[in-house]
Amino acid sequence: MRVYQRGGLVAERDVYPHLRVTVPGLTELVFNQSAEDHGGHPEADGRYAGMSEDAVWAVLAPDVDETARDDPDAIGVGVDWAGLDLPGLVSPVLPPGAEIVRHDRTFRYGRNSCSG
Repeated sequence: MRVYQRGGLVAERDVYPHLRVTVPGLTELVFNQSAEDHGGHPEADGRYAGMSEDAVWAVLAPDVDETARDDPDAIGVGVDWAGLDLPGLVSPVLPPGAEIVRHDRTFRYGRNSCSG
């Protein structure tokens, strides 16, 4: 995560250690500073109980896709924003609809695709 103010980089933080993922039937998935995951194991009484890691991974993607369609709130991705300790934005903040150009790419205010 990078924070730019007045055209300059003022903070850069690794998000991984502050990221939490929850999927029904699995323990909470967290990451360390090296982006290695921990957790995500079958819960004792959950859908994946008794399954090997390979078996879980074999069915997880379609299960998550189905769950996301049927009950999007059941899957959680959270960031400990306070733990990131990012500086507050300073005025002027871009108004809705504003565009910026960086390295020949145009970004519109709001969510932007991470692709090329």
